[in-house]
Amino acid sequence: MKHPLFSIIIPMYNVESYIERCIGSVFNQVNHGLSSFEVLLINDGSTDNTEEAARKCCTDLKNVKIITQKNKGLGGARNTGIINSTGKYLVFLDADDVLVDDFFQICNAKKFNEDIIEFGFNRVSKSFFKVYTFPNTVAMPGIDYILNKVSINSACNKFYKRDFLVKDELFFKERIYGEDIEFNIRAFLKAKKVKSCNLVLFTFNLSANSITRNADTQRKLKYVNDVVRTIISTKELMTVAKGKEINYLKYRLTALNTNNLVFILKNRLPKHKVIKQLKTLNMNQAFVLSYKLKERNLLRIILNNRINRKILFLLILRK
Repeated sequence: MKHPLFSIIIPMYNVESYIERCIGSVFNQVNHGLSSFEVLLINDGSTDNTEEAARKCCTDLKNVKIITQKNKGLGGARNTGIINSTGKYLVFLDADDVLVDDFFQICNAKKFNEDIIEFGFNRVSKSFFKVYTFPNTVAMPGIDYILNKVSINSACNKFYKRDFLVKDELFFKERIYGEDIEFNIRAFLKAKKVKSCNLVLFTFNLSANSITRNADTQRKLKYVNDVVRTIISTKELMTVAKGKEINYLKYRLTALNTNNLVFILKNRLPKHKVIKQLKTLNMNQAFVLSYKLKERNLLRIILNNRINRKILFLLILRK
């Protein structure tokens, strides 16, 4: 039996209001060639009518798998998709996002053989539309790609070769926020061939309920805590790193430290919680390990604010 080129993995948790749009973006394309893909819909313990809505959309479609499981979070749902997929490449499509109209026409005209391929995307909301693109690059190790090229941490603007993920046992951490960041740190560390393509293949819809846009302080604090967990696990990778791997992990730690600090200050989290988290971070790394200009610029933004400077330097002096 010939395996499809793509396995499109769509986690579902209480998304009955827009799952039809997401599934439609896959099947409502002209000349897409049904043999080139399969769709895995992972119902991650939804408490609304998500599964019923999805099944209604998929009536008479043979290349769709609907899997229902107890809630494991976004990472756990994606892992179920990885395990049950058969495609050469995996595409992680969130239920509130869509494929561009000519996705399959574009992809079927290309030949891919890399471990990870990064693509451009649209970001949209009711009042916002922006296109993000990446240049065409030659394939290179994932370490070199991150240290020398522009990339984002999302798992949803990339193709991942299934054999590569399974062989290196690359799965998402369950029940954490920022799971894409943690996953990609390990994936790019292991990847031998990574490139970007100057193609826009996805449309991401900005949600008012996202971690960065909602007003739930507890969710924001969980995000900060989970990033700290990722910092700790990344430091553990340093114990067996060698050569370029060390610089790569140092850069990743710099980005994690700096971005978490920016998130804390930007969201004005409770003072005692802020101090606790900043003390957990190794802020010295954010000064001495800035490998890219954009990270240095983030530090300058922090230091341009007098209150931010005071908090930061007091914490450094206490170490």
